[in-house]
Amino acid sequence: MKRLLLTALCFAPLLAPAGSVTILERATVFTHTGTNPRDAANATGFNHAPSVTVLPDGRILTAWFSGPFEGSARQKILGAASSDHGRTWRAPSTLHDFPGRADFDPAFIVDGSRTLLLFSSGLRRTYPFETGQQGPVGDEHHRIYLRISPDSGRTWTAPREIGGEAAHTPRTNGIRLATGELLVPIHRLGTKAGGVLRSTDGGKTWTRHGFVANPAGEGGEPTIAELGSGRVLMLLRTRDGELWRAFSEDKGATWSTPEKTGLPAGATSHNVIRTRRGKLVLTHNP
Repeated sequence: MKRLLLTALCFAPLLAPAGSVTILERATVFTHTGTNPRDAANATGFNHAPSVTVLPDGRILTAWFSGPFEGSARQKILGAASSDHGRTWRAPSTLHDFPGRADFDPAFIVDGSRTLLLFSSGLRRTYPFETGQQGPVGDEHHRIYLRISPDSGRTWTAPREIGGEAAHTPRTNGIRLATGELLVPIHRLGTKAGGVLRSTDGGKTWTRHGFVANPAGEGGEPTIAELGSGRVLMLLRTRDGELWRAFSEDKGATWSTPEKTGLPAGATSHNVIRTRRGKLVLTHNP
């Protein structure tokens, strides 16, 4: 049996020396049978890239992409909610599904009473065509979409394309700055440079900013957090064995040249969040 797990962890401070990790609780969100990924009956055999948020009503919502294999034309966004702080979860349901396309990388922003869901959609060249696969294929045709819930995930607006340029995707949650701007970290497919989409009008319009990388041109799947000073921190995934970071002094409009953090990390996704007490918490694979 294959499982999607959420684990509550206790971490050392972000920039402190590496320490032990204590598992506080662990809960199974979703279970599926291990079957052949090319089997037509295996609709949800591959589950990847979860994001988690606390909804305005206090429940927890997680979302991930699911399909028979990564990039399948049947790949969709699944979601599940918890009313007991993640100990148990309702049965997963479909948050979004473009027929004949692969939906990727859900990410959330909570803005007051609203919950924003962002994701990308497109078709890759790297897998054989399937029955029902339609439209142009390749990174250059991936687009970012936005749906908004006014009622803590119970209903959602129709998907709307944002960001303009193709070949970009989110991966980790966005944030609402103390001054009201919305930022969601994104990266360019292929080049892996990291940047943000920024909205100053509550998500009606969005502009792209940043796209920074290390000297090797790597800066994929960025994650961001607002610091107490008002600066915004961006951490970048690379393949040189550690995380890199950049800062914005102007609410995400421009970014500093990336520098090494000294934090060991594999070439995998990571997350940084700021707690209500102002501390930064980082999850990553050292």
